Amino acid sequence: MADVLIAVAGAAIVVAIGIDIAITLLHPSARGPVSEIVNRSAWRLVRAFSPNRNALSYAGPAAIFTSVLMWVVGLWFGCALVYMTAMDAGDALYTSGEAVSTVGFGNVEFDPEWLRYVAVAEAAGGLGAFTAAIAYVLSVYPLVSDIRASALFATLIAEAGDTSQVSVLTRRLIESHEHVKRFPVLYYFESGHHAESLIALLRAAVRMAAIVREAGDDRRAVPLERALNRLFDDLEQDYIGGGLKRRGRELEAGSFAERAEAVIGALAEEHRAPHATAA
Repeated sequence: MADVLIAVAGAAIVVAIGIDIAITLLHPSARGPVSEIVNRSAWRLVRAFSPNRNALSYAGPAAIFTSVLMWVVGLWFGCALVYMTAMDAGDALYTSGEAVSTVGFGNVEFDPEWLRYVAVAEAAGGLGAFTAAIAYVLSVYPLVSDIRASALFATLIAEAGDTSQVSVLTRRLIESHEHVKRFPVLYYFESGHHAESLIALLRAAVRMAAIVREAGDDRRAVPLERALNRLFDDLEQDYIGGGLKRRGRELEAGSFAERAEAVIGALAEEHRAPHATAA
């Protein structure tokens, strides 16, 4: 009975890892249960021991590295529990490591026979996990650069007061929002330069919304404000709700400018950014 429970526990770990990989890479907006915990934990740990804001730039890479490590270790340990139904712990860990790394020395005899097929499935899972890790990195890092470029673009046009670029800014803001929804780990990628951060993008967008609103150009102000409000909704729900409560601000209350100030202030506090005025 104990062997059955151990095998079930191992299978449950493997299934959880498989689900996490599938959701993280394939679902357009859902969050993998393991990756979500890893992302938040890596951010909190790096933030707790960061002497300055620049050190926070290691949080995003640390989250990705730890997620990939958890995928591999989870498959390794989970399958080892299954092998432990027929061999001791040391041999089980060795056999599982051999399979998940796809090394395949072939120096292990399986008894009962069905464990051979577990090894084959684990080898396939290991290959899939390593492939998923490469795909994850290649998917995330171009989006990091895209968000930073959008932030710098927004900062420059806001400083110049170039209202002719508001429609482009709205599109880039929506794209950045979709990037973060697709890969939540992007929120934890802190730029070393304040002009290339998500906070800078929001500040510049709010400033441009105020400029075109004052100019009476509601045709361009309304879409930009709606895009900002959608992003504020997700940031409040998924990342900074607790920070807003600590600051004693209610997002739904007050004007758009007040809401923007509350969200950006909470973000600045979370990311140790300068507390500049939103608009």
